[in-house]
Amino acid sequence: LTAKVPVYKAGTIVNTVCVETPTIPGTNPDDCDTAEVEVPTPGKVRVCDIQSGNVISVSEADKDNEGYAPADSPECQPIRVCDTTTKTHVTIRKSQLDDSRYTTDDSACVAQPEPPVIPSTGPTEAILSTVSFGTIAGTTYYWRSSRRRLLGLPFLKK
Repeated sequence: LTAKVPVYKAGTIVNTVCVETPTIPGTNPDDCDTAEVEVPTPGKVRVCDIQSGNVISVSEADKDNEGYAPADSPECQPIRVCDTTTKTHVTIRKSQLDDSRYTTDDSACVAQPEPPVIPSTGPTEAILSTVSFGTIAGTTYYWRSSRRRLLGLPFLKK
């Protein structure tokens, strides 16, 4: 999405867009998103300060200074690092890179495997166990009864 600010307004402009559709049940509106745009000061341009990794505003005359790069250059792009305190991957700016907390070594963030969870069905498991036991006991009873009757027949006696 490209937008144009027709009149200069200092600071940040906040734009919120919401969607409401009759086919999706839920709250009114169904979903919203907000974008913030920092309006550059006339006569200034946004560049990447290579040393800090931050995007800053400088005068048009200073934009070609060797300490600056275009604002979308890799030096100012967020980087994915391992937070050694939580052992998780996070995205930070280069200027936030603190060697005592972050590392670019992915092996430091290898998650410990979760112990396996033994599934349990709760009360259903107890009820089905009782029904199963009853079925086995009933089957055994009827089998024994049928054997007694068969043994009572003259041609099965020894």
